[in-house]
Amino acid sequence: LEDIEEIGGSGILVDSRGRIIFHPISNRLFQPYSGQVKLIEDTFSELSPLGTRTLVFSQPVAGVPWTVVVSIPAEQATQLALDIAVPLFLILLGTILVLIFFVRFAMRNITSPIQQLAEEARQISSGIFSREIDMDRVDEVGTLGSAFDQMRVSLSAHLQEIQQILTVSQGVASSLNMSEAALPILKAALGFGAASARIVLSRNALPEYHQGMPTRFGYGPKHE
Repeated sequence: LEDIEEIGGSGILVDSRGRIIFHPISNRLFQPYSGQVKLIEDTFSELSPLGTRTLVFSQPVAGVPWTVVVSIPAEQATQLALDIAVPLFLILLGTILVLIFFVRFAMRNITSPIQQLAEEARQISSGIFSREIDMDRVDEVGTLGSAFDQMRVSLSAHLQEIQQILTVSQGVASSLNMSEAALPILKAALGFGAASARIVLSRNALPEYHQGMPTRFGYGPKHE
């Protein structure tokens, strides 16, 4: 109770007859208490003898008919509440700002690779397959990037094969000469990494074979 004075309040002990049996000021002992004394735990406000608003806390003592009465000026109580609330508010505000920063960082760490993949998808849809997708990550986003790059390589290879088949078809259909018709096929074969290519036709497979018709065709520096 004596510590209450350090924060501008007062703490007393009142018996069942309303007399003060403990007071920081000794000449107030055994004097009648003029304020309210409640038999249950309660907090209320009342006017002090000086006419100022006071916050009063009443707490009965277990086992004896005494009551602890603690009174603090309302202004002082408000200041104490602010002294406690302001640091807590600042801590809460700082925690929220830190969480916002980490959430934004985490979202950017996810959305940035997704935006990169979207840009690569636009490049592929435009027919550009030369840009390698390199995501130096070991999480799910990195796995997605690797799969996307494998799809790019596979799609590029398939399109090259289709282009070669189309080129061969056009070359074969454009000429009735065996040597000229075989040349696009031989060039297409070199496109798969061969040093040279050769076509050998069986005479029995030619329905209109005549003496002097070429049955062997080659292309490349080592076709001889």
